[in-house]
Amino acid sequence: MLVGNDLVDLLDPQADPRSIHQGFDARVMTTEENRLVLSALDPHRLRWMLWAAKESAFKVVKKMDPSAVFHPKAFEVDLTTFDGVHVRHSKTDFETVLFHSPKWVHAVTTLESRSAKCGSRLHSRVLSLESRNGPFDSSMEVRTFTRKALGSWLGISWAEVEIVTENRIPRVTRGGKRLEIDLSLAHDGNFVACAWKA
Repeated sequence: MLVGNDLVDLLDPQADPRSIHQGFDARVMTTEENRLVLSALDPHRLRWMLWAAKESAFKVVKKMDPSAVFHPKAFEVDLTTFDGVHVRHSKTDFETVLFHSPKWVHAVTTLESRSAKCGSRLHSRVLSLESRNGPFDSSMEVRTFTRKALGSWLGISWAEVEIVTENRIPRVTRGGKRLEIDLSLAHDGNFVACAWKA
């Protein structure tokens, strides 16, 4: 099963409602999504939850079709279902889990399927880099964090876990051999995140 994830640092200046371009919501959200944001008790958080759900679903689409281009409005997020959050793109339905804290929102998306509800293993982690002194390389940090998380999960040294990129999609290898793990990486502001499915 394919997995995608996205993360938004709610305290990052770029996420601040005062720094968002006036037409941002109309450009990236459907009419219904805009209505939900305008009526929300916390429109800032809901805006970025919707955005993260769209981005994480796009990462799955990109794995299915490497030529896919991200058009946020084409990903319709439905928060009203009883069995979780759904994202629809074209004729494909995706299942999304939204996690959040006071400082971030994190979306993890898979193709909607029965196996997702019948014991399949989906994992995700978020790490704060707020305590780091000085600048850091988010891309390197998310890879190191993910290697450590996967190493712990696999019961091996994280030094044995390698992350390689093929067509901008991360793959997990060990000793040069690809593992049967689908992986997604994300970073924003002071946070990094990963999700995987085995």
